[in-house]
Amino acid sequence: MKKITFLMVCLLSVLGLSAASYDHLYVIGDATSAGWNTNSNLEMTNLGDGKFTWTGELLDHGDNSRRFKFIVSRSWYPCLTTTAAAHETVTPGVKVALLDKHEEVQPDAAFIVDKTGTYKIDIDLNEMTMLLTETTQELPDVAEFGQVYLAGSAFTDKVAMEKVSDGVYTWSGVIEEADPMVGFYFVNGDETMSFNPANTGSIKSGSYSMVYSADGVGTTEFQIPATSTYTITVNVAEMKMEVLKIDYEHLYIVGSALTARPGSWLTEDGVEMEKIESGKFTWSGQLYAQTTDGSGTEFKFLNQLLPGVWENDFVFDATQSANQPIEIGGSYTISYRGSGHDNKFTVPEDGNYKLTVDLHAMTLTVEEGTSSAVSEVLATAPVVVADGATIRVLANGLDLDGVMVFDLLGNCVASTGAVSDYAFDMAQSGVYVVRVACGNQVYSHKVIVK
Repeated sequence: MKKITFLMVCLLSVLGLSAASYDHLYVIGDATSAGWNTNSNLEMTNLGDGKFTWTGELLDHGDNSRRFKFIVSRSWYPCLTTTAAAHETVTPGVKVALLDKHEEVQPDAAFIVDKTGTYKIDIDLNEMTMLLTETTQELPDVAEFGQVYLAGSAFTDKVAMEKVSDGVYTWSGVIEEADPMVGFYFVNGDETMSFNPANTGSIKSGSYSMVYSADGVGTTEFQIPATSTYTITVNVAEMKMEVLKIDYEHLYIVGSALTARPGSWLTEDGVEMEKIESGKFTWSGQLYAQTTDGSGTEFKFLNQLLPGVWENDFVFDATQSANQPIEIGGSYTISYRGSGHDNKFTVPEDGNYKLTVDLHAMTLTVEEGTSSAVSEVLATAPVVVADGATIRVLANGLDLDGVMVFDLLGNCVASTGAVSDYAFDMAQSGVYVVRVACGNQVYSHKVIVK
């Protein structure tokens, strides 16, 4: 009997059915508001002891194509999905087994539901099971709820939102991050009713489900992870919130068109654009049409520069389904990507280009760049090298405004103000991203400390 039990444990382990251990789980798929975009994944609430929960809308499978599964980070693997060879229909109230999948193996099956609705998903990593429960909530009366206000620790007093139509309200403004983390929820005028998050966690651009409290105000908050401009739209009748998070103070250009290097892009290769005014940025420099292996190049824009994080990116019109070549004198629509198409801009020929991005008008304009200025920048740049456990920054004749060193999680682990040459003695080995500010330029270097 012991031998049989041991063999069963081994078999389950090989199949990926043994207990998994993860700190984060995210719902993803075109049956959800996230689509198949790992940057828009929907974080589940970690209840502890290997248990996670999430409540939100799932769409019916349609032509058997809309489906969902679970990932543990912004990468596709590991993921938790069906143990079946084809898409598995989940019946509410019936537990289904989960497969802990660590690499791409066909078939790429996932879960589907027969009926569009609001569901509660409970996952138990100890049992490697998922339980789906169809939920029903008391729906608010739009007229009774009336004017919607923002409230919570992110605001000193409640703030009235602007009415767009019956039951739909919006607000846009800067919300400052804080420690401990602050947040918000929605209340009516006399603060007897509220909308609170259906799932805990910090917000980013995307769609969120809410829970309605008709007999008192709930205090669970949508949490603010970073200072930014947030456009928040709430629909009372549908109990949904849409968020667009844009930083109007920083923008970076990134892509193979800047480096001509083949292979995967690196966020740390992004170059900060010069801010003309809030929400408007410019950059002038050399763009390449082909990589060194002869492939075509591309570029897009990022709102933040964190290693490996591709959230808050701006692309060519995400309603289209193809890349867009640029030309001198051209003007193009840009989009916050969200779950839309990841359309990049392409470069028809090598040259010096001046790019201007307006995040208010959501446009990119292209002009001819100044070759002399570009040559000067390329000829003189700070040098960053790793010498054992020391990171050395050499000014190369420039006046440096500051240096920041980041680990691969995006944490600033060392910094200094205006300097010439400088050295950082690092306590730990690893890969670091060094950002050197010099006038209107920010140079990013990746180094390995041994």
